[in-house]
Amino acid sequence: MRQMRKSLGSFRAALLIGWIVLGAAGLLYARWKAIPQWAAVPVLAAFLLEYLFYLAPGFEAVRESSRQVLEHSNKAYLLTQKSIRKPGSNMAAT
Repeated sequence: MRQMRKSLGSFRAALLIGWIVLGAAGLLYARWKAIPQWAAVPVLAAFLLEYLFYLAPGFEAVRESSRQVLEHSNKAYLLTQKSIRKPGSNMAAT
């Protein structure tokens, strides 16, 4: 058995298929249990978002992409922190 190539395209396909299946199952379950739509839709949206974070670690392309984005965010955070003066530091009196 050969290992599947886990690219960004296959992640998107798995995400789309999962969202379709989970969305349909959630709506059917809400209808079956007579849960009002105003209550079911936000909960379903939260579960679909959670599925994204459940699925992402299984794909190397997604992990690498996330790592690059977070790397840039960390650099921006550090530069911002260094540019802000600490209270009580040597500031010129005005």
